[in-house]
Amino acid sequence: MTALPAEPQQGQPPGHLDRLFRRGFAETFVLDIGARALSGASIVVLIRGLNVSTYAYATLFLIFAQFLATAAGGGVRLRYLRREAERISRRSGTVAASFTAALVSSSVLIAAIAFAFYPFVALFVHVPSAGTALGLVLYSIGFGIGWSAVELAVAHYQAHRRFRLAGALGVLRAATILCVSILIVATRAQHLPALALWFVGGMIGAGALAAGWVLRRREEQGGDSRRDWLSLTSEEGWLTLYFLAAAGFAYVDVIVASMFLSEKAIATLGATLRYLSIALAAIPAVGAVLRVRVSQLDVLDSGANQRALVLGWLRATALPGLLVL
Repeated sequence: MTALPAEPQQGQPPGHLDRLFRRGFAETFVLDIGARALSGASIVVLIRGLNVSTYAYATLFLIFAQFLATAAGGGVRLRYLRREAERISRRSGTVAASFTAALVSSSVLIAAIAFAFYPFVALFVHVPSAGTALGLVLYSIGFGIGWSAVELAVAHYQAHRRFRLAGALGVLRAATILCVSILIVATRAQHLPALALWFVGGMIGAGALAAGWVLRRREEQGGDSRRDWLSLTSEEGWLTLYFLAAAGFAYVDVIVASMFLSEKAIATLGATLRYLSIALAAIPAVGAVLRVRVSQLDVLDSGANQRALVLGWLRATALPGLLVL
């Protein structure tokens, strides 16, 4: 693994970290735009290659899987990022946050939350394309675990301030979905379980590649611990509840549509939301960089400095973000 950027020492010009993170934001934003453009291409491929019923199922399946990855893995992932970023900034010599434990905990949470939602899906959600509620839940668990593994690897490299590599993993995931979409259309995999298995296999492969690389490098350096795999701290528990509520708010519209509207309406809404996520690309980039920036030594122990830093970044990025949107 390449050397991490050094903390500002005496003799370094003022604003060293600010320049580092501005460059990190630019790299994150550009690569995020690229990833979302690939996602847009995937939408076009699926819309043109699938019938309405099958595309409606793909929409519901992908939305539910991403809801699981965000709701179940978000709290553990954020806790890992903050601990690792603080350790790197302080250079304190403390034990590294366990990537393995975070990966296992988030995967178990994904499965647990999915099965907790199964009665609701079975009773109220109309699963298109002759699919079943159990199949939707099982396929979503597989896809969600792969998606969450990539997200955790992205968080790891962001914590180490390697924003370019973190962004490249997002591009890899989007490229995987695009390649899978092309293969689905090319092989005419219009029916279950072929369509879902293509997506699940592709995402688990991307997750294994991203997480495996992180684990291999950490094992070589003795920086990962496998203790307390299934432990969940109080902070992670509350963060998980927060992400569960936030993800529910973000994805509830497609779930509601699947309860009351036609398959065509589900497909139309799903495509619209995908295009909207492309337009809002600047917002996740700002959030990703700020989470690491406020964990740095120069602002870590001062709430006032953190507040000033966040407000300054929001003022600086609001107008450019609006123009890009």
